[in-house]
Amino acid sequence: MSVTLYVKDAPSHKEKVVCHCVEEARAFDGSKADPECWACEGTGEVQEDVYEGAQPLNMSNGNAVAILRLLGFEGDDLYCGQIELAEIPKVRRKIMALRASSGARSSAIRMPSDTQASPNACRVFESGLDDSYVLARLEGIEALLMQAQSLGTSVYWN
Repeated sequence: MSVTLYVKDAPSHKEKVVCHCVEEARAFDGSKADPECWACEGTGEVQEDVYEGAQPLNMSNGNAVAILRLLGFEGDDLYCGQIELAEIPKVRRKIMALRASSGARSSAIRMPSDTQASPNACRVFESGLDDSYVLARLEGIEALLMQAQSLGTSVYWN
C-alpha cells in the first residue's frame, strides 16, 4: 500500500510511453511487448500523465505517516487528508526549519530491520528511513505546496 501527495487539477498532459512489459522483456531476452499485459494489452505503449511543475509524490504507508507526523500532522488515520491553502505557509515554515536541522528530522529516521516472530512465522524486512530520504521527501512536498499556492488550491493525499 502507498500514499500519494498531489495537487488536484495540476496542469498535465497525456504522453505515450513505453510499457513496463517491454522494458522488462528487453532486459531479459530482447523480446517485444507481452500480448497479455494488463497495462498496454500487447501494444507496447501506454498513456501516462505528465505533470507540469511539481510531480505527485508517492511513499509507502509507513514512510508517509512518518513524514506527515514530522510535519506536525497527528491522528491514527494519516492515509488520507489535505493541506488547505490557508495552512500552506505554516507547513512551508515547518519544512524550512526541518531542512535546516538534522536533529529536528531525527524522529522520522528508522534503522533497517529484519524480524521473524517464530521459526514458522513470516519474515518481515523493513528498509528503514534515512536522512537523505526524509530531505528528498520534504523537498518534494515543498514543491507541491508552492504549486498549490500558486494555483490557489490545496495539497491532498490518499
